[in-house]
Amino acid sequence: MKKQSGQVLVSGVIMITLLFLAVLYIFDIHNVIRAKLKVETGLQSSALTGAVWQRNSLNLIGEINLFKACSALLEGEDNWNVPLPQVPENPVTPEDNEQIEKRRQALQGRVDLLTEMQTRVAFIGPLIGFAAAQQSAKANGLPAADSKAMINYLERVSTSYRYRSELGGADDVINNYRWREPYISLLQEIGARGLAVYPNVRTARGPVVSPPELADEGFYKTIMNHVREIEAEDPPRQSSWHDSLYKFAKDYRKWSQPYLYSKWWNIDFSLNKFPNESEILTLGVRNLFSPFSGYSTFDDRNFNISNHLLRALDKASADVRDSVYKSMKELPDNVDMKWFCYDESWYPEYYRSVEEDYDQYHYNYWFNKQVLRKKVKKQYRFEGPAAYMESCDVNLDRVVRQRVNRNRRGGILTGVGVNSTLVGPKHLASTESESYATDYRPGSIAKTLGELSDNNPPIAIPLVMPVFDKVVIMPTYMPIPYGFSVLRIYESNLEKFLEWLAPQDSLRNSKNPLPPGCEHYLEALKHLIERDDFLNYGFNPDCNVRVDENMLKKWDRIREKYVYCKKNKKGMGWLQEPRVCRDPEDKYKSRREQIVEVPDLINGGIAKRIYISYDSGEYYVIDSKGRLVTNDDVDPTIRYGAGYPSGPGTEEGFGHHRDTPDLDKGPVRL
Repeated sequence: MKKQSGQVLVSGVIMITLLFLAVLYIFDIHNVIRAKLKVETGLQSSALTGAVWQRNSLNLIGEINLFKACSALLEGEDNWNVPLPQVPENPVTPEDNEQIEKRRQALQGRVDLLTEMQTRVAFIGPLIGFAAAQQSAKANGLPAADSKAMINYLERVSTSYRYRSELGGADDVINNYRWREPYISLLQEIGARGLAVYPNVRTARGPVVSPPELADEGFYKTIMNHVREIEAEDPPRQSSWHDSLYKFAKDYRKWSQPYLYSKWWNIDFSLNKFPNESEILTLGVRNLFSPFSGYSTFDDRNFNISNHLLRALDKASADVRDSVYKSMKELPDNVDMKWFCYDESWYPEYYRSVEEDYDQYHYNYWFNKQVLRKKVKKQYRFEGPAAYMESCDVNLDRVVRQRVNRNRRGGILTGVGVNSTLVGPKHLASTESESYATDYRPGSIAKTLGELSDNNPPIAIPLVMPVFDKVVIMPTYMPIPYGFSVLRIYESNLEKFLEWLAPQDSLRNSKNPLPPGCEHYLEALKHLIERDDFLNYGFNPDCNVRVDENMLKKWDRIREKYVYCKKNKKGMGWLQEPRVCRDPEDKYKSRREQIVEVPDLINGGIAKRIYISYDSGEYYVIDSKGRLVTNDDVDPTIRYGAGYPSGPGTEEGFGHHRDTPDLDKGPVRL
């Protein structure tokens, strides 16, 4: 018998293999897998291609900065066709002063020419990356869709005030470069061949919004759902306030009535002024020091800048290295150097100044080991540009080689069927235009990385340097840079509303007429700012109700007397009401009493369950400290974890019981 053991296993493996192959054949699963891999590969390759050209453009701009920073290159004669006018050592005559001015003008002309070259790179370099990304996506099997999104964008560039100098928008000439015609012409050429992927753009669509809930379409729907419940009956039977309204209701000291009547929102479009560079795959550079860099001029603090310049010129000749300008005093007199610097989008300090939760939900979450296995290396702790690519909508035909064909003889498997599935984000209607969420998107992101000496990030000095040497794919769930949007066809009503809301000082008296289609957003916020008529239904800071065991025994009958309503301004908001609990294990279903003493698994000691009735499985709880368990608490008398109910901070169980919920601050523990 021992020699015959295992014979069934062999036949079983063969059967399972045949069944698996049959499933693949019948439902064409391999074709779906292949299509999925094709889309992922196309997106990743196109994102990497875009990021490579961002890297190349940044390095070229940095190289030109180095050229400006070395007197041997800028003032020498080997690199220029026209020599500089000579200046006498001890000028005394008017002719000598005139010669000095001619030399200054000639030097300024050289600087202006180099700056124009940098501006051209900032416009054209990313667009070459955009074109190369389209080719990369198509070469990997992603089909080209129509160019409606590009046509719409080019129409805005031609007509919107944002791009017209006569309307207060972008200048026609930026650093001696007439950008508009070549910019539009190149984009028309790219769009004429069809778009396979949509890139990230820095247009007027991606502000930094605080509080971030204002940029969430669901936030306004949540407000109106609660409004309908309140209007249906008073006091109302309400749904949970553990939603996007929770902090507004609970943090009553901040969200007080006077504060709600003031301007409590900040919608910052400063990153969305025309950036004087390509709006597609934007680099985030300009010929001006950012106030967040810590520098305002080329004054070299402890030779910090010049040391980095010298290291960047490590392979240059000794004459070139010795000619690096080290401070304002050494720069040519009265010559505007027009250094190309990193703009605000690179600096975490900028986002801290405009986004109150930046450190908690972005910087610490991603850079300080709260999610990733290790802290991000300090040389890579900067924001800056990224290349994001999102696929156009693709119809995927999934072949089903057998289908049920019912006839008079009964249902039998016969024939071949084709199911067509739409894959990809929706770009084809204004109602489907995505909001400003910056966490997850259905595309691929690639980022350019670089570092200065001694493990310093590139932004340790304000000047762009040619130090970018890596291009990496970022995890899909990593946050996308703020001020970020995706090229698409339509502008959503929420975008229009936020543009309208940004300059308003109050919701009660608006400055400008509301755009059509945005009325429901304003209506929702007008409900939100009325603390007494809305937020107090969630949490009432003036509540003076104390609930005891005897009241809980008949709570369902007396509830209306004690909850917040128009007639009872001292009542309990929903978060303060007794929580109706249920034990999934139902350990005490054979009880004979309405009040049962049970272990308190959070605080220790003994808690009390007050059952709604003798035959009910639902109950209220008073914990071991004598405190009523409300809708804002977890039930301390049950276990949480896999197979058990969830509550605030209780989501992670991973196959084993938790004696207590995970109430630690920060993201859920992995």
